[in-house]
Amino acid sequence: MANLKRCLGVDLGANSVKVVELRREGDAVRIVRAVTKPLDLLPNSPPEERAEATSAAVRELLREEKIALKQAVFSVPGQSVFIKRVRLPRTTEERLHRIINYEARQQIPFPLDKTLLEFQIFDEPGDPQVEVLLVAIKRDFIESFMRTITRCRLKPVAISVSSLALFNYHLFDGAAPDLLGLTAKAERAERRSKGKRKRLRLSLRRRKGGAEEEKEEAAEHPAPQMVEEEDTDLDLGEETDLDLGEDVDFGDFEDLDLGVEDVKAFLNIGATTLDIVIARFGKRKSLGFTRSVPIAGNEMTKLVMDRLRLESFAEAEELKCTQCVAVSDGVDPGSLLPNANAEASNAATALINRLVAEIRRTLDFFVSQPDGVTVDSVVISGGASQMPNLGPYIEDKIGLLVERAEGPTSEHLVTDAQPREGWHGYFPAIGLALSGMGLGKIAIDFLPTNLKDIRQFKGKLVEIAILAGCLAVSVGFGMQMGEANVEWYDQRIQSMQQSVMRAQPIVNDGEQALEARRRIKTQFGELAKMVPWREYWAKIYLEVISNCRPSQVFLTNVEMTGYGQILIQGRSFTPDAIATYAQRINQETSAYIQTGEDPATQLPMVEVYTDPIPHVTQRGETQTGFTLFMRTHTRTSSQSVPYRDLSPRAALGLQQDAMRGGAFPGDRRGQQGNRRPQPGEAFMR
Repeated sequence: MANLKRCLGVDLGANSVKVVELRREGDAVRIVRAVTKPLDLLPNSPPEERAEATSAAVRELLREEKIALKQAVFSVPGQSVFIKRVRLPRTTEERLHRIINYEARQQIPFPLDKTLLEFQIFDEPGDPQVEVLLVAIKRDFIESFMRTITRCRLKPVAISVSSLALFNYHLFDGAAPDLLGLTAKAERAERRSKGKRKRLRLSLRRRKGGAEEEKEEAAEHPAPQMVEEEDTDLDLGEETDLDLGEDVDFGDFEDLDLGVEDVKAFLNIGATTLDIVIARFGKRKSLGFTRSVPIAGNEMTKLVMDRLRLESFAEAEELKCTQCVAVSDGVDPGSLLPNANAEASNAATALINRLVAEIRRTLDFFVSQPDGVTVDSVVISGGASQMPNLGPYIEDKIGLLVERAEGPTSEHLVTDAQPREGWHGYFPAIGLALSGMGLGKIAIDFLPTNLKDIRQFKGKLVEIAILAGCLAVSVGFGMQMGEANVEWYDQRIQSMQQSVMRAQPIVNDGEQALEARRRIKTQFGELAKMVPWREYWAKIYLEVISNCRPSQVFLTNVEMTGYGQILIQGRSFTPDAIATYAQRINQETSAYIQTGEDPATQLPMVEVYTDPIPHVTQRGETQTGFTLFMRTHTRTSSQSVPYRDLSPRAALGLQQDAMRGGAFPGDRRGQQGNRRPQPGEAFMR
């Protein structure tokens, strides 16, 4: 948290707001003022109405009391946070943070992505483990709380927790020298004084030893005369007696830790929450356990209101504060309070019994922990703690000494004014202000990250000013060094520009080559798209050729030429079977013909050219040989166009053959003057 010389502690309660101003004065902290303002609200008021009334009350209180200080520490209710104390093995800082995040995921009962997590590590020398305090709160709650703080027109330096603020106050009130650093100063002074005493004893021993050696050399009978001469001839005066008394340094036992500690439970009974804080006051002053119970003064007022059938909450609150007393069974309330209302007292006592049950459960749970110990005494505070006979009643129920906190007791926490309503409700607010001054042992802070960064920036203005000065000197020196090299860099730039101009033609040639390469790559891409389509139709044709073959027809060769043509050769004993075969192929391939406006979406058609060839077998049987010449093409309307899926090279070869008028492959009549079919012509025999 911050380390201010002056700070406000603002406690936004359910029934009132309290503001405490503290100021550091040497080895003490002065309470400049402690003021409060009640809230005219019902317990069930809407959150937005409550936030507006609370912020308005703070503004009015600051104006009425003429408080100009703006730096303030606020607190959220203890029941809105999750607090867990864990012990982890001692390790590096980075690994310890990873372990803490893992433990937080295991312990916190709500999602971490919607949670603000704060932790504080307490490292005691010589302990193989470190103690970590985990505190988590829902992000939405802090965002809503920040809107209320903004309306108060104060500058928040931290957001703590009410129960932790209560612990910080009682720890400072009981151990102020430790938190103010006075104990450390005294220990350093004591060590310096102890070192001086040890040096004095060493000097006396050396003087004493030197005198004894001289006497041993001069004495004729050393043994019988040594003690006598030591007492008579050695002149050390009073220093000798002092040295004999200081040979045993009883101050060495002052640091001996006998393990004795005082364990106290602090109860703050507010309007809506009972904060229970267990503190251990030994050599290691630490937080033992904390818990917040949503049962307190307003619940007691509601019971009184229902029991007496009162119409307003304010009337029941007034009756509770003036005519209620904690009464045991069989005891007349009038004997404890002259104007006591018996029925109202019985109703209030019913709620007190619930509080006692929660207190007993908390104490038993603390004792059951691995490091738990028995609580020695209980200290109560808060608005509801002023009920007559409340302390003795709780003491009788839990069997522990119960006392009421009346106000600051430390000589290092001084004040000039006494609040009209007493100190019992101001302890959390004082603890908040102490945290803002850096005097709280627990420094949990839920202030948003951006405001923390601003606070840290303002706290390091001196360091930033020094860095800015060093930066200015560095910039000036760098500018001087840079100006000396500007001319050299200009010459280098001019030389490079000339090199760029000479290389420009080469760059242009390279760009043209790249453009040509891109065009060729595009053409190859278009050709590659045709190959799968072409192979697809080749498979279809082969399937048709196989399925349409009559049993009297025997195939000897099936070949697909480079021009998109299919050559089928075979023999048959019956010429009619050849015609049937050709007719079937025509019928099957005609099913794939499609017409449309876009030729790219049309399917090819197969035309057949036959050439029967007589053949005599070795047995003397006559067979008719044939060649089926199939050319694939697409058809648009009534005209035929060449097969469109030819590669550029194949299309060129087909065009040259057509111009020469050569015969089809396998056409023996081509030499007799038969003309080779031209691209696009249909040959149907």
